[in-house]
Amino acid sequence: MPEVAVDPLDHEALRLEKLVLGLRTTEGVPLSWLPRGSLDLERGIKEGLWRVSEKRLSLTTRGFLRLDTIEEQLARWSSGGGLVDTSDCRI
Repeated sequence: MPEVAVDPLDHEALRLEKLVLGLRTTEGVPLSWLPRGSLDLERGIKEGLWRVSEKRLSLTTRGFLRLDTIEEQLARWSSGGGLVDTSDCRI
């Protein structure tokens, strides 16, 4: 069997991976999993990207279609890039 190189993820990368995998579910993720200030929650609701209920954020159909862009924005936030701009998430 060939050897396989494993690229271990650091703590921040693991956190982002857990968050994005959770967003791919219909239950969404607890709001506490989101880095403070990483998403403009009200704007995303108005733009139809997600809904918030019972302290959870779950993507709408529109949000699922834009998940790659949302993930990219969250990754930028976690690397110090600042507030996620959901205007990049328009379809």
